[in-house]
Amino acid sequence: SAVGLSLADGLPADPTRVAAAIVVTGVFVAQVGPGLLTRLRCHDPVARGVALGIAGHGLAAAELLRREPLAGVVASLVFALTAVATSLWLPWLAPLLWPLP
Repeated sequence: SAVGLSLADGLPADPTRVAAAIVVTGVFVAQVGPGLLTRLRCHDPVARGVALGIAGHGLAAAELLRREPLAGVVASLVFALTAVATSLWLPWLAPLLWPLP
């Protein structure tokens, strides 16, 4: 939430909607992600951690850490790296996505 809300300040985005989208995404991925990956026959803890760390951010990483320790550690690392990468490239990409009127 902290990264998303910080980045939303510099964009023409409503912080309330950004916060809601972040929370809903995290809860959804934390609840649906592990079962979906199991149904897709993805049992490798590193692959599971990467998928849920990118898609579900901190909430999914915390839930995965409770269920599968190695996958949770990977998810936490990937989540942190994704946050840093997004913070670095979004300011340059934002003018292309949201041109000023």
